[in-house]
Parts: sequence; C-alpha cells; structure tokens
Amino acid sequence: IASRPPQIIANVRNGHTGILSIVTLAMNVIGSLLRVFTTFQNPKGLDMGALAGYLLSFILNATMAIQCFIYRENTKKVLAKKNK
Repeated sequence: IASRPPQIIANVRNGHTGILSIVTLAMNVIGSLLRVFTTFQNPKGLDMGALAGYLLSFILNATMAIQCFIYRENTKKVLAKKNK
C-alpha cells in the first residue's frame, strides 16, 4: 500500500505511466476486490481493520489502473521515444 501513492503522484507529474503493466494492475485490482468481498463473507463477523486496508488497497490499485487508460497515448509516445 505504501508504494502506491508515490507512484500515483509520479504518474500525474510525468503525464504517463511508463512501463507499468496493465495486466499486473488488473490482477491487483481483482485480487484486492476479492479480498474486500471475502472480508464481508467472514463467518466470525466483519473485521473493520482488515476491511479498511483491503478497501484502501483496492482504491489505490484501481486508481493506477485508471491512470493506465487515461495516459495510454502519452505512455505510447514516451516509450516509442525511449526505444529509438
């Protein structure tokens, strides 16, 4: 969780996401969403501490995934320039 906010800020400042993998981010989003779901399904009751952490993780991962779509054209340009 701690590594996500600096990366999100760097993406905004740079205007692109660099070499972030949308596949990995999608798996992180799905995984954290599933953790939220399974926390609600806990037969021992709802653990608010765990739920807060999983929700935060989901929000941060989803934010980075959304950035990949928002900045995809700029990212393509930047990566094409670096490959020349």
